[in-house]
Amino acid sequence: MADKQNKTKVSMDERLSNSTARLANTYSWVEETVMRVVRWLFSMIDRYIFNVKHSKLVAFLIAVVLFISVNYESTISLFGSPMLNSRVLEGVSINAQYNYDAFEVTGLPNSVDVIISGDSSDVVSATNSSGYIVADLEGMTEGTHTVRFEAEGFPESVRVTIDPSQAVITMKPKATMSFEVGYDFVNVSRMSNIYSLGTPTFETPTINVRASQDTLDSIAFVKALIDVSGVSADFETEARLVAYDANGKPVDCEIVPETIGVSVPVASPSKTVAISVQINGTLPDGLAIQDIALDNNTVTVYGSESVLDTIENVVVTVDASTLTTDTRLSRPLVLPNGVNSSSINQVNMDITLGNATTRVIEGIPLSYRNNTNGYNISSEGYQANVAVTITGTEENVNAITAEQINAYIDFTGVTPGINEMQIHLDTPENPYVTFTTDQTSITVNVLDPNAAQTETEDLEG
Repeated sequence: MADKQNKTKVSMDERLSNSTARLANTYSWVEETVMRVVRWLFSMIDRYIFNVKHSKLVAFLIAVVLFISVNYESTISLFGSPMLNSRVLEGVSINAQYNYDAFEVTGLPNSVDVIISGDSSDVVSATNSSGYIVADLEGMTEGTHTVRFEAEGFPESVRVTIDPSQAVITMKPKATMSFEVGYDFVNVSRMSNIYSLGTPTFETPTINVRASQDTLDSIAFVKALIDVSGVSADFETEARLVAYDANGKPVDCEIVPETIGVSVPVASPSKTVAISVQINGTLPDGLAIQDIALDNNTVTVYGSESVLDTIENVVVTVDASTLTTDTRLSRPLVLPNGVNSSSINQVNMDITLGNATTRVIEGIPLSYRNNTNGYNISSEGYQANVAVTITGTEENVNAITAEQINAYIDFTGVTPGINEMQIHLDTPENPYVTFTTDQTSITVNVLDPNAAQTETEDLEG
């Protein structure tokens, strides 16, 4: 029994000895590792902190640490305070407070810029508030004054700065003057061209304008601006009234009333006229136009009555120099001045060509026109007849007779003495043939029979 206890004791001593050895080894390893890390740290400190290349960075980091430690509470207060902000409101209208009926104010701007400063949330709230700017002129009389602008309706938690903060204004007493009403049609381009506007009729021929005497003296006329967008029949409307100076610039004043009732007649005058072909240029040698057939021979034109009364036809042009064979063309109509619109804008034409021929008609008598002074022509050297050459296709040339041709000289502006006078031709309306004379002018001795009679009476006396 004693031997067994001795063996057990020896076994425990061995385990204790082994455990102590392991613990000693572990401590030795830990100690060696810690010392190795410490040596590495000191090595890094020697390498970087005490290195000349990194001395500035180390000094800066140390300064930051010292600053934060000394000003810790102030730093916390700075980053913990609300963020400040500002915003500019441009073009804020000015609410001017004065007697509008009695005074005219000049020099007061229409708007100012408002700068709002404060906490971000307060600035946003103030921006969306119903704040406004006031110019208090109450109690001011005629003359020049300096008025300061005041902000109203903005939260007290923000700071409001007005730019400009004041203005120099002039107050003048108002007077009243009557003006006749003129008119201008506006938005005419939004009305169809086939319609024509008549003369407007106003509910009253005059209106009153209230302003300072200087302003009234600058007004040259007052016009009603009549909007005619899309009108197609007689209409009634309320037209806005505007006063203008002599240069046509609007004048700021009080017009009583601001609008005026007006009635405007709307018509659509039209006229149907023939389409005439005008041939420009010369056909290639040996060719002539036999016929031009149009798909429309008439056109309806729209405009004022006075313009339509002067229109007999509408012209379509053809460049003959481009024609070498029978062809079909589309050509635009040339609308006369004053015509607003037409039923068609172009015509299609079938052009037939043929061989050119000439024919001479001799003995066309030469007459004269517009001889209002009763002048005579000396018979010496005067040829009473001319020859006319006709060029075109054989069919068109042969259709012309001598009776259809009139040759004449025009005495308009002629004075007694030797004159070179142009020979003119009246010919049938046939655009497919040309007419030329063997001479384009004639030199004649123009005599005044009244002067000759006076000379005879003097000799007899």
